[in-house]
Amino acid sequence: MKKDKKNSYSDYKNRSYSGSDASIFSNQRFEDLINSTDDWFWEIDKHGRYTFASHQVFHILGYKPEEVLGLTHFDLMPRSQAQRLKKTFEPIFSVQQPFRLLQNYNLHKDGHMVCLETSGNPFYDHDKKFMGYRGIDRDITARKKIEKANEDLLLALDQMAEAALVVATDLKIIYVNKAFYELLGYTPEQIIGEPLSLLNPPEEIDDKKVEFTTSVLNEDGSWEGEVYRRKATGELICVYLKATATRDEDGNLTGYIGTYFDLSDIIQANKNLENTLNQTVHAISSTLAKRDPYTFGHQNHVAVIAMGIAKKLNKSEDFIKGLLLGATIHDIGKVNIPTEILNKSGVLNEYEFGLIKDHVISGFDIVKDLSFPWPIAEMVLQHHERYNGSGYPHGRMNGEIILEAKIIGIADTVQAMASHRPYRPALDPQLAIDEIKKNREVLYDPEVSDAFLDLVDSDSGHQLLTAYTSSA
Repeated sequence: MKKDKKNSYSDYKNRSYSGSDASIFSNQRFEDLINSTDDWFWEIDKHGRYTFASHQVFHILGYKPEEVLGLTHFDLMPRSQAQRLKKTFEPIFSVQQPFRLLQNYNLHKDGHMVCLETSGNPFYDHDKKFMGYRGIDRDITARKKIEKANEDLLLALDQMAEAALVVATDLKIIYVNKAFYELLGYTPEQIIGEPLSLLNPPEEIDDKKVEFTTSVLNEDGSWEGEVYRRKATGELICVYLKATATRDEDGNLTGYIGTYFDLSDIIQANKNLENTLNQTVHAISSTLAKRDPYTFGHQNHVAVIAMGIAKKLNKSEDFIKGLLLGATIHDIGKVNIPTEILNKSGVLNEYEFGLIKDHVISGFDIVKDLSFPWPIAEMVLQHHERYNGSGYPHGRMNGEIILEAKIIGIADTVQAMASHRPYRPALDPQLAIDEIKKNREVLYDPEVSDAFLDLVDSDSGHQLLTAYTSSA
């Protein structure tokens, strides 16, 4: 039987027809065509059985050409696929219609799945009698994987809490997620196909534009920072942008993905702080910024991470507003610590570490007499207390520590570990995550720990962690 198949294959290549079909497969031009492509040429008879298969079938499905002779398309498919596609092919076959680009999955000889794109045309003998189909199969497995990856990416982007958009290499917007519409007000119909510059504010406001252009657009890979973007109403809002260049498997630039984290709540919280704190506290904050820029930036970044944790805990808008205020000034007591200790590059001695620990009491004393609708002073005082009572200044345990301080405590630990300090370079953010996992229900409240770990397990949360740690 195997010998007959080989003979059939050999006979097919050498047989000739009269008229226009004469020597169709022995024609050198056709042979050259077959050898110049990765596509699999085939012929089937009127019963759907292969009577010819070019050598490419081996590279695509692992079968020698003679092994598929006498089989049908459906014999090479998984059973469920074959049953489904028979319903598609049978009507085409019955009326002898040509077909193009029909996608179907086939089993490779070694068992793995291969996606093919199949096209075919009916052919007839010189008496116009239907003889079967001739066509080609193209392996599109790699393309389907890329399409699936793109679909998964868009699905992930659509589920993100942060606004996201995808931009082509010509800087035309090709995708926006639901959060983008909610933040900026543009519907897909309004924004898809439009230039990215549509979102840009006037030159005098967008002081990041040049830096963005020279970094991302010159293919440095990524850029992140605070920028202003124009809403559909024309209003300008401040967002934290993280833009990343995307590339194909060969390293060619394919476009950009950008995510916008709305800073409105933080900005509003800062405005509330400015309206609430008296001029003395403002003067102290300004002094702290000049004396220790790290602490000033650190407090703001801790506020962002703390807000993400609070949202995971489904806390109210009012709770988050107070948390942001407390986190924004949680280290204000460091204004009383000598600069040489704050910026010391070596290990602190016992006396110096004692001064550092006193910053929570100093901060408490600064804000305790100011009137807030939230326990700001207690947030400042308690953010170094720990779940098992090993923290400072009073060694409070779980139930004695307010929730806001527990949240700030984790955000503060993570941001400090993963940021550059005078005495060490920034640590890998994963080490900070591992610290929370290791000391969950030891140093850190388990519910707050789980909320943080849930936050960083998401793509948007991981991006947030990266953005608000290493840059401090």
